[in-house]
Amino acid sequence: MKSFFVFLLFSVLLSGTKSWAEGYRRAVEFEWEEIEGAKNYDVELIKEKTENSPETETANPVQKHKTTEAKWSGQLKPGTYKMRLRSRDYRGVPGEWSAFSEFPVQLEKVVTQSPAAGIDVKTDQNENASVIFQWSAVGGATSYSFELNSKDGETKYSETLSDVKILKKLPVAKDYTWTVRAFNTEGITSAEATTQSFILSGKKITSPEITRQENQYVREIRWQKPDHAQKFDIVLLKMDLASKKLVPFKEWKDSDFESIPFENDWDGGIYQISIRALAENRPPSAWSRNTFRVQNGDRSPAAEYVATVRKSIDRVTGWYAIASYLITEITYRNTSADKNTFLNLNAIGGTGRLGMGWFNPASAWGFLGIADFSGFTVQGKTHSYMATELSAIYRISAGDRAEVRFHGGGFFKEFPELSANGGSNSHDSAKVVSSGPHLGAELWYSLTPKMGVQLHAHTYASMFGIETPNGQQLSPSLSTQFGVMGSYRFTKNFTGLLGFTMREDQTSYLRSTDSNNTQFSENKSKISGNYMNIYAEWAF
Repeated sequence: MKSFFVFLLFSVLLSGTKSWAEGYRRAVEFEWEEIEGAKNYDVELIKEKTENSPETETANPVQKHKTTEAKWSGQLKPGTYKMRLRSRDYRGVPGEWSAFSEFPVQLEKVVTQSPAAGIDVKTDQNENASVIFQWSAVGGATSYSFELNSKDGETKYSETLSDVKILKKLPVAKDYTWTVRAFNTEGITSAEATTQSFILSGKKITSPEITRQENQYVREIRWQKPDHAQKFDIVLLKMDLASKKLVPFKEWKDSDFESIPFENDWDGGIYQISIRALAENRPPSAWSRNTFRVQNGDRSPAAEYVATVRKSIDRVTGWYAIASYLITEITYRNTSADKNTFLNLNAIGGTGRLGMGWFNPASAWGFLGIADFSGFTVQGKTHSYMATELSAIYRISAGDRAEVRFHGGGFFKEFPELSANGGSNSHDSAKVVSSGPHLGAELWYSLTPKMGVQLHAHTYASMFGIETPNGQQLSPSLSTQFGVMGSYRFTKNFTGLLGFTMREDQTSYLRSTDSNNTQFSENKSKISGNYMNIYAEWAF
């Protein structure tokens, strides 16, 4: 009879009757080309035994089957088999056996459970995070091969295990692919490996730190690149003068800039920069924002240098406070017409000063209010007195580095009067209280952005008597103050000054009698000294 061997093999899963590994079977079916005149067919199957085959299996056991159709189906353990066929005619006479054909019965494909295919596994970690890989057990399998690879090729794992899960600590912010294949003791594997991909996201990126502009001469906008940041979304807004609202001006998406130039042809005004950091497989950062003012016109380094040098004198905008202290050995003189005495003595004296002022950045005008607290000690007794003044100030620029400030206003002051008590060394004390106009001028000159020099001259005309010891009329007198100080700008809001001041305070009022025997026509007192002046100014 004619010999043949043409067949098709396919399989489905069937549950076993013995242990999961040893009793597992898969349904197989062969189909071949039908032979003319054949009434039935003999099928012989031989399972190849390997060195890893179970000891319960005999050497090359033969399975014999008969079928009346040109196909056969049955259940076989995973392994390697040889098969041959022959046909029988209506008399039962067999034909020749076909040659043996070898084929495998493989394990099922692994079904994965987690991480699910294509999932984004979110974490709050910056560097590494633990991930559990798990899959369903495969019938007949005794072990599994596990492989893991990152898309960038930097992370690779390969391991064989008997369990259906494994825990791995992995670098975050990467794309991963993992593959699982089942094996049995004979080395039979799954028909094909199961491969899945997932993303392991990292922690949200920290917001970029925008570098604040030191002044209005803006030529570049810079920021600090956060860890793990790769690109940036950037939005530049500009204040619309009509609506007083910030409107979009420029935008850069998914850029790799770490700074942007502020172009020369962009107008000055109020701008706001908004930046957020981006990175693959990490949530974008929150937006960072910074609003700044830009000088109109020339913003060149030369123009900025001039403006920068002026910082040591252009330091007060809006409200500011001052505090100073003057200390020296003073000379005190008193000529008393009423007592016909003369007093001349030296003492250690000082003046503390507190003030509050205001300058409008858009105006040359400002004002300053000051309160002075002074005193000196003579023969163990301290004599204290106070003064106040309120002045309007007008500022005029004098070249690139200098500024002149004119003061004008009024003052109120107390003046201690010490007069000799007869021929003894003791003295009597009283007070003269007066007021009048105050005029002054200051020249501020900038040496560097931090250091400067100040020259000042002030006059105080005592014209209105408020109180005199004898109740007589005040005589006009002029007090003066001249000085030079060096200034140093410690911070944007704090400037300190140190220097010398020549100060002369005096007062005069009429005698109480009209006696022709009186040597002096008026009662006069004068305090003079060269003071060391310590001065500080804070801008709010």
